[in-house]
Amino acid sequence: MDVLISAVHSSFAAGAYSVTWQLAVALAPYFETAGRWDDWRDTHREALKAAQELGDDSAQADVLVSTANVKRLGRHHDAAVSSLEAALGLTQKLGDRGREARILSQLGIVHRERHDFDTATEVLRRALELQRQIGDRPGVAETLNNLGYAYRYLGQYEQARDVHEEALPLLQALNDVAGQGWAHSNLAEVERTDGNVSQALDHARRALSLFESLQHRQGTAWAHHRIGTLLNERGDHRDAIDELTEARKQFRAIADRYGEARTAAGLATAMADAGRSDEARDLYQEAITGFRAVDDRYREVESAIALIVASRPQPEALPGELRDALDTLDQVEADRLRQRAAAAGLVV
Repeated sequence: MDVLISAVHSSFAAGAYSVTWQLAVALAPYFETAGRWDDWRDTHREALKAAQELGDDSAQADVLVSTANVKRLGRHHDAAVSSLEAALGLTQKLGDRGREARILSQLGIVHRERHDFDTATEVLRRALELQRQIGDRPGVAETLNNLGYAYRYLGQYEQARDVHEEALPLLQALNDVAGQGWAHSNLAEVERTDGNVSQALDHARRALSLFESLQHRQGTAWAHHRIGTLLNERGDHRDAIDELTEARKQFRAIADRYGEARTAAGLATAMADAGRSDEARDLYQEAITGFRAVDDRYREVESAIALIVASRPQPEALPGELRDALDTLDQVEADRLRQRAAAAGLVV
């Protein structure tokens, strides 16, 4: 693969712009699976310049969508939205409904990851309707997966379960192994939220097997994370710590700072539950630093509250530090509501 990556750069230097952008976009699935995000970003910077030099709107849209994906994975959500909106404008000008639906689906994912689940659901439903109209079965399956994730965070667990279970046979028919892995991973979270830990573990272990068969590093890391979280909730603290330690190692290997922070927080909880308070406190602090680096204020404050509680085995009713953290958490939610209102044209 290194030869092909070098070919992207050498073709750009030689002015072979069609080769540059097409090869860069073709390499994107490999970059995602292998966790080579720096190469992804570097090749796509040249790919976008190449497409612009060609004056090819279709090529620019393809590169922008792929660029948005690596920005999203790096938790640069505003930049991802900008790239996707630029791609959407080009695509609508071209009248390409299939690509328009795919871009809407990607926008829905970004809004979901920003915890704006109402907007995510609205955008994903638009994508799904368009994909059904044009008969885009792979698109339908992927969007159902993402819609289920948003439903879960809105507390609509039955709807979440229904759309994931609708997606699975489609993904199997399409032989989309990674998609099946994400569907099982999402179903694990639905069952966990609904209190069905055994069923959740079954789905998480299926996800792990599927991702390992692809050597999909990010999916494998998330599967270990979910298995560890579930084992801890079942009281199997030692096995939970092993799984979460493995997840943390794998996230670190692919420079996924958000995944690493999430797993540090989960590992801290498992350490605290196992009576290893000093290690728990260090890990909560690591999680706080990680969430701050990716600008996830909600989880940063969540971890700060957990650190305060872990630092006070017998806390007072509401110590000052805990009150301050809860006030900050309320402010985060207020900021989100203001952003939603502004997006709807309301002044608050």
